[in-house]
Amino acid sequence: MILALRAVGALAADEVVVLSGGGALRTAVLIIDGPRGAEIALEDATRGLDVSFSRDGREGKVTLRSRGREVTLENGRSLFSTDGQLRALADPVRVVGERTYLTPPSAATVLGAALGQTASYRAAYRAIVIGSYEAPRLKLANVVQAATVESTVELSKPVPYDIRKEQNRVVVTFQADVMETEFIAEALPGRIVAAARFERAIPPRLIFDLGDRFASVRTSERDSQHLTLTFDSALAATPSPVPGSPGASITPLPRPSVSPVTGFNRPIVLVIDPGHGGGDVGAQGPGGRFEKDVTLALARRLRATALDSLSIQAYLTRDGDTEVPLDERAAIANNFNADIFISLHANGSRVASAKGTEVFFLSYTAVDDEARRIAIQEGAILDRAPSADKDVGLILWDMAQAAQLENSSRLASNLHTEIAAAALSRSRGVKQAPFRVLVGATMPAALVEVGFITNPEEEKLLFSEAHQVRITNAIIQGLGRFIAALRANP
Repeated sequence: MILALRAVGALAADEVVVLSGGGALRTAVLIIDGPRGAEIALEDATRGLDVSFSRDGREGKVTLRSRGREVTLENGRSLFSTDGQLRALADPVRVVGERTYLTPPSAATVLGAALGQTASYRAAYRAIVIGSYEAPRLKLANVVQAATVESTVELSKPVPYDIRKEQNRVVVTFQADVMETEFIAEALPGRIVAAARFERAIPPRLIFDLGDRFASVRTSERDSQHLTLTFDSALAATPSPVPGSPGASITPLPRPSVSPVTGFNRPIVLVIDPGHGGGDVGAQGPGGRFEKDVTLALARRLRATALDSLSIQAYLTRDGDTEVPLDERAAIANNFNADIFISLHANGSRVASAKGTEVFFLSYTAVDDEARRIAIQEGAILDRAPSADKDVGLILWDMAQAAQLENSSRLASNLHTEIAAAALSRSRGVKQAPFRVLVGATMPAALVEVGFITNPEEEKLLFSEAHQVRITNAIIQGLGRFIAALRANP
């Protein structure tokens, strides 16, 4: 069975779909916006399942029973008992009247224990999977030729989908709660299709970013599990699409050309990572605004400005409110064969007066306690230096980062110089820390903290259009200085 949280609007209005019997049975329930974000009422989530409830209102205890198994929860505690053993939860239980609320990760733990099955929370899809569930698998093969790009989608089982032409991209949306794939993203030569990328969203999507040579797209199906999209260039002799086919309504849309950078055999590629996303909201300001929203807004501005003013290619690790695992973000940059990787964040602190901007590049140890705290907040890696007896992770560290350490330092310094002058806030400097999101990046990489969202004044600044433009322009100036050095010394 699977609990899939389908985003249909604001978080408080989300729908929870309970799928059992491999998805054959569906029960729709709602979530609420609790003090720790999205919360699920266990009473609704277990409707139709073999689970009964009893409660002791005086002590705030709730007991779930299923086929001889018993799980006891207690209001305000992050522990529960099952078969005489105490187990930990990611977040505390909240009992309100006849309702028992848990965050999705904690709900997965409790439901798995009550039903006696394995359970996991898949944050990228906002889905709780309990027991065996065979998600459809996707494979994508791209063949680039002089006048066409052929992209073949292979599915492990039939999945309904629709194809839409949006501005400068073609989107294939799959009607699936969860979809497995090893494909993340691929930059394509020839300027017909600039890149293909898979977005773990609700529902999942395959996105083709179109190049300036794109003219039209045709689709064909070998069977219900094989779809081919053929993207034609403006110079190709394109057969007329079959009336009523997805390709019949798709018309070409011009895209600004990107000039190759002197000294490179391809345009410089920038990958921008908007921190957090989806259920991972990041830090929260006193006004109730989330880090994930300001980072996405800034990333979109930065991409548009970089395309216009720097004559480079620019991509995002996420272009919507979706959660991308930390380990995949640098992998996306690697798959785009990026020359520069920037991860955008907004800082948080328990001290409301804390403010300022800072820029980080990667090391295995933090330079000070404050840098270590921020790295942990954003997802730190193991805080230890490489030893003589290196494990696989440290070998990868050596390969990916050693050659880029000096360039990452220079990138961070260039960004910091410009941001500090434009941010209307104090500069906290350039630092090193073990940020997990930067691990494995095979190009110069930096993490930018654009301000403290937990500071009331800076929260307002961060969500003002004028300030976002200032920060964007400052980053562009820093990138321009760094790219000039790349052009001079490719």
